Amino acid sequence: DLHSFPTRRSSDLRFKGIPFVLMGDGFIDLDIKSGYYDEVMNKAMEHLFSEEPIRSLRDYFDVWQVTTVSKRNRFDGVSTALATVPDHQTTGISVNASRVMDYVKKVEGIDSIQTLAVIILNTDLDKGMTYMIRDTKKTDYNYAIALCPVIGGLDSERFRQVLTHEAIGHGFAKLADEYVRSTEGSATEADIKELKEMHEKWSWFLNVDSEKDSTKVLWSRFIFDSEFANEKIGTYEGGYTFFKGVYRPSEGSMMNQNDAPFNAPSRRAIYNKAMELGLGQHPSYEAFVEFDRQHKPEKWSYRSRTRQIG
Repeated sequence: DLHSFPTRRSSDLRFKGIPFVLMGDGFIDLDIKSGYYDEVMNKAMEHLFSEEPIRSLRDYFDVWQVTTVSKRNRFDGVSTALATVPDHQTTGISVNASRVMDYVKKVEGIDSIQTLAVIILNTDLDKGMTYMIRDTKKTDYNYAIALCPVIGGLDSERFRQVLTHEAIGHGFAKLADEYVRSTEGSATEADIKELKEMHEKWSWFLNVDSEKDSTKVLWSRFIFDSEFANEKIGTYEGGYTFFKGVYRPSEGSMMNQNDAPFNAPSRRAIYNKAMELGLGQHPSYEAFVEFDRQHKPEKWSYRSRTRQIG
C-alpha cells in the first residue's frame, strides 16, 4: 500500500523531488485497519519538516508512505516486518537493511540511491539511530536509513526532536553528532584522519572539525559574519562524540543535545544538499545567507535536553 504526500508543485511533472520514504515497524494489522498507522506516518511527516531550513524547502521533496505489516509488536528480530531490534544497552537500533530497500523500491520509478528511508518503531523507547551508507564507487550515493520510535507519544517534543536529529541531520544532510560520550576521551590521529576524509571525499560531517583556529575552521565565515552574531558561532571543544580534539560551531544545537535548532553551519549543509539534489546547483555562501535571512528559526533556544542520542 503506497501513499504520497503532495507538495505545492506536485502538478509540475517536469520536477522530480528528492525522495523520502516513510514506513513503520512493529505495526500489526489492527494498527493498519484502525488508522493508527496512517496517524503515525502523518505526524512523522509533520515533524520531518518542522525545523528550518527544511521547513522552507518542503517543495523540493517527494515523500512517500509505504505500509508495512508485522506479525507481532515484538522487537525480537523475527516478529516485525523490518526485523528492527533496539539495543537495550545503548541508543542503537539494528535493522534488516535489505528488507528496507525492498520496501523503498515498491515506489515505482524511485531513485533508490538518493532516497532517505525513515522508519518509525511502534514503541516509546527513547532511542534513535541512523545508518549513513557510503558506496566507494559512487560519490553521489545518498541513501540512508533513519530509525526513531514514537518517543513519549505522537505529539511529544522529544519524538519530534529525535526524529529531526536522525532523519534530517544525519540521514539527509550527513551531519555529525556534536555531543560527547562519557566513554570517549580525546580523538586519536586515526579519528582525525577519518574525519578529514569525510570532509574532503564525501562532504560529510561539515559541522565538526579538528581545527581550533577560528580563521581556519570549516565555518570560519559564520564566526565573523554579524548576521549570525546571536548564535554565538565559534569553536567549542567537544563533538563527534569526543571530549577533546574535535570542535563544534555552537554551545547547543539540534545535533548536540537537541536543545536548540540547527546552527548556521548545519543549516547551510541542509540547504546545500537540497539545492544539489533538487536543482543540481552548488550555491555560494552568499546565496545561503540570503536564503537564511528570510527563513531563520523562529527561536534559537529550546529547553535543554540531557539525554544523548545516536
